[in-house]
Amino acid sequence: MFEEIIVLEYITCYRDLTIDQIGQIYANTKLRESIESVPNGTIIGRPVSSSSTTNSESRIYYPFFSHINLPIKAGERAWVFDRSHLGRVSYWLSRKVTDDTADDLNFTHDDRALSYLNLDNTPERGEQNTRVFLDLGRSGVKLTTTRQNALCRSDFVGEPVVALKSKSPDLSIQGSNNTAIVLTNNGEEKSATIEIVSGVSTTDVQKITTNSDRNSEIIKPIRGSDSNTTSAGTLTSDDKSRVTVSSLFNADDYYSLTGDNSGAQPTISLKTDGIRIVAKNDLKIVVGEGEDPSSIILKSDGNIIITPSSAGVIKLGGEDANAAILASPNAVQLAGTVTGVPIVSTAGGILGLEGQSATGVFSTKILVKV
Repeated sequence: MFEEIIVLEYITCYRDLTIDQIGQIYANTKLRESIESVPNGTIIGRPVSSSSTTNSESRIYYPFFSHINLPIKAGERAWVFDRSHLGRVSYWLSRKVTDDTADDLNFTHDDRALSYLNLDNTPERGEQNTRVFLDLGRSGVKLTTTRQNALCRSDFVGEPVVALKSKSPDLSIQGSNNTAIVLTNNGEEKSATIEIVSGVSTTDVQKITTNSDRNSEIIKPIRGSDSNTTSAGTLTSDDKSRVTVSSLFNADDYYSLTGDNSGAQPTISLKTDGIRIVAKNDLKIVVGEGEDPSSIILKSDGNIIITPSSAGVIKLGGEDANAAILASPNAVQLAGTVTGVPIVSTAGGILGLEGQSATGVFSTKILVKV
């Protein structure tokens, strides 16, 4: 049957634990014969039910889903499929979702929702409800001790985390620290879009406060009041790092990019403060299809090859570049450097005279801005 539990511990890998850490886990459960063989992602928890007492035994729960690790923290509540009464392994499914007055992707303190009915619906009382962590004595678990002393607490980073608004056709995956993958659309036909975001912006959500654990978090909405903005946010151009893969998207408009606007089209856009691409062999960027594309190739031998199409030229300095480069045709490449014979002018002082290689030639595929 399905049950609700309070999470006491999350085990990443039992074999990586020290003797002292193993002793701490043993103190949380009597199932010593089972705990030494638990898989990654196992949790220890105590049931939350009317029959639970301060002496209720903690139990072991394997992760229910294969190949997917869902976030859960000590002190949160989880839904489990309990088969302990059959003498068989029990499984946990996911963190319990609670009221918007308490639910938080970073850390959800469910007892806030339970205690909210005792608070006045004012912004001040609502902020107080966000700041505190209560010990309501459910199942004899001291939540403060559980939350702060759990081994998995060292993995936790407390910060304000935005819950994104999801449209009904969306598939959204959100992490505990403002990361998200969203399979969605741009509101038009044939606009399938995949968003990968790290650092979802918190600028369009409600105020932030410091809770009793000295971590920042978003102030929760006030029940029956519209004095606070909604706790749910949307993706914006202010997000820290974002990859958009779309079959119909105008990145130039969205990010207010200057220059030619390509309009809405199949697009992959990357937005962040710094981009690093490391290729062990060649890196090739090609625009155009068929036998006459333009390309930039960074080769493993150290050469960089920039090739325009037959109808295009290389423009250095801007779209309005209009000056040709005078070059010597007698260049010699050796050990990463280029040397050439000095250009000698004709009697008339003309350089780059057509057909006279000694006086230099003008480039035919490169323009520079002067």
